[in-house]
Amino acid sequence: MSLKLLGKKCIVTGGSRGIGLEIAKRFSSEGASLLLLSTNNDHLAAALPQLSTVAPDQSHSVTQFDVSCGRNFTDSDLPEKWPHKINDVDIVVNSAGISQAALLMKMKPENIDHLLRVNLLGSILMSQSFVRSMVRKRSGNIINLTSVLGSRGVTGTSVYAASKAGIVGFTKSLAVELGSKNVRVNCLSLGLANTDMGRAVAPAVKDYFMANTPLGELVSPEDAAEAALFLATNSKITGTVLTVDGGFIS
Repeated sequence: MSLKLLGKKCIVTGGSRGIGLEIAKRFSSEGASLLLLSTNNDHLAAALPQLSTVAPDQSHSVTQFDVSCGRNFTDSDLPEKWPHKINDVDIVVNSAGISQAALLMKMKPENIDHLLRVNLLGSILMSQSFVRSMVRKRSGNIINLTSVLGSRGVTGTSVYAASKAGIVGFTKSLAVELGSKNVRVNCLSLGLANTDMGRAVAPAVKDYFMANTPLGELVSPEDAAEAALFLATNSKITGTVLTVDGGFIS
């Protein structure tokens, strides 16, 4: 059986838990070398052994990095144990994100700022960190995770929704900028997922999702990972939003 990502080097933000980790696990099972980014060293240490090694040239590592820091990710941020550089990276998965469970009138400005820095600015700056080398190689793939809440209003999610709608606009425009250089940029848009973050949403929000999801189930991390793999391996898809939501926005 051929490995779909054999020899590819991939960085996953928010890679220590949830959807990000599941994507990393799936990509590693197809031969990719993974670097997981997160702010939590304990979660990273627990995530690393879960990655598969199915090819002799694979190498996996983890490093602490806060995507809300307001700067690019550089070679100096790479861990010594990962034998690759920024120029070697083929795939970037921007999965880091935080949620919102509050009415706008009750949110503090600093919390709004932090959410936008993590969910939107973090993805923009991480993408910027790698596009120059991808353009030089005329090869690269960026997958930005977004949410169906960016296109359908739900009470108590206004700033989160704005950040996720922003990801879609960013992705589509960047795909146009980079398409002639053979660099692909896509969105994976998810419904309410069966992760720690998904299970922590307010009961009213979960009830709303379930009442309006035809398939009547939360999105599994495994389903999200399969969709991400599809985006990573189909060479003719760019500027698209692949939705995995059980029919929520239908």
